Amino acid sequence: MSDQQYIDAYIKTIPVESNSTGICFVIGMIGIVGSGKSTLADALSKRLKLYILSNDRIRRWLNEQGIPGDSPRQELLEKIAISSSRFLLKRNCTYILDNDLVKHHQLARDVVAEYGARLVLLRVVASQEVVIQRIKERSKAINEGYVTTWSRAGIEEFRQRVVLHDNEHM
Repeated sequence: MSDQQYIDAYIKTIPVESNSTGICFVIGMIGIVGSGKSTLADALSKRLKLYILSNDRIRRWLNEQGIPGDSPRQELLEKIAISSSRFLLKRNCTYILDNDLVKHHQLARDVVAEYGARLVLLRVVASQEVVIQRIKERSKAINEGYVTTWSRAGIEEFRQRVVLHDNEHM
């Protein structure tokens, strides 16, 4: 399949419900691996009845399409995420962007602004001890086959993200 065919196929999986308030906004997350972004996104989604656009979900979908790996074709994953955002914004859908936007917050702002919407950024913070414990628990559950939906990011990615977050001035 071409990249565009993957994009079109993924977009067909998105349930579309226009925002009846007329005010369209996107809730974006900033936080290191294991800080609780997905937990917060799930809670907000249930409370506010909003769709969650998640790179982890796109990655799992790509895995189901036969593209293996923890970071399958990163460029394609990013194209799907941006195209999905545009798809939702075009339909005036408020949604949650469950990704670490530390590097891409300006791109997210620009895309959201193209559609007259607003981006609300939430910084999710947890102590290093809590994050490392979560990563260890995730890794064990994934390795033992109990869970397949959690992020597969490990300690090394956590360390890289800490440096990235420390160096990013927003």
